[in-house]
Amino acid sequence: MSELIQLTEKIWKEYYEGDREKLLRSLEWFAQDCVVVGAGRQELFRDLCQLRDAVVLKHGENQSSLFECTDFFGEELPLSGDFTLVYGGGAIWRTSEDGLRHSRVDSRFSFLYRRENGAWRITHIHHSSPSQLLEEDIFRAEVLGEQPQLVQEKMESLLYLAETDSLTGLMNYRSFCRKYPGVRKEGAWLVILDIDNFKGVNDRYGHLAGNETLQRLSRILVSSVQEGDLVCRMGGDEFILLCSLGMTREEALLIAQELQTALNREEEKPYLAVGVSIGMTQLEENESLESALERADSALYLSKVNGKGRASIL
Repeated sequence: MSELIQLTEKIWKEYYEGDREKLLRSLEWFAQDCVVVGAGRQELFRDLCQLRDAVVLKHGENQSSLFECTDFFGEELPLSGDFTLVYGGGAIWRTSEDGLRHSRVDSRFSFLYRRENGAWRITHIHHSSPSQLLEEDIFRAEVLGEQPQLVQEKMESLLYLAETDSLTGLMNYRSFCRKYPGVRKEGAWLVILDIDNFKGVNDRYGHLAGNETLQRLSRILVSSVQEGDLVCRMGGDEFILLCSLGMTREEALLIAQELQTALNREEEKPYLAVGVSIGMTQLEENESLESALERADSALYLSKVNGKGRASIL
């Protein structure tokens, strides 16, 4: 079980089982701007301050009904380098003060973690929680009916995070792989490029300068392609373009040269002007991504071994 899943289980149990002191200590894992959405009409907390006040109030009351949590399960889904989703559920039992179990409901949750200064913090929780209804002593999980707009916005935010590189705003490799099958292959060009001597930028000017260089490169790539083309940060200083416009070999090399000129243009900050090596290949009809990437990657290798700062086609 991963560290984040273990942390999620700990907080999930503390929330329902009512140990106020433990739960207050666990709030150190929450981001200041965290949002918690539950099933109850009042269970909507828009920041850590509101959540802490609710914990003090809720768990400071004498509760005639106690909860016990069992059968926890969870899955971890990395969304990007800085965001991870943990989702799952378990059983929540209502017990009397003498410890006897009376009834059980299934609870479900999702915890969104964001990395802040090297540490994980909870930025969003969405969960179903049990409530006791007075009539007929019924105990069940309420259907989430409040704040549908907030929930929809959060779901859209999760989808964006799952498909977007957090540094550059480009699609990530997962999203690129998902979209590739729907792109017309015949006549399209697959391009791989990476920055020459990028490690030297980080070593000499620092990683913030390196991040700024990657962001500038990303903007130039987006402005250099046609509508409907795909631009992806594959990882590190490596990028992929899928250009659907049919081009001859000479036209493709000309575009690569124009791109290199734009990236190497002198800037006020010297580290922003970079050279890139490029590997290009023209797709065949219905060609798999793996096949095309292998060929483009080999072309990129040729550019590297032949002096860098150039484009090669295979």
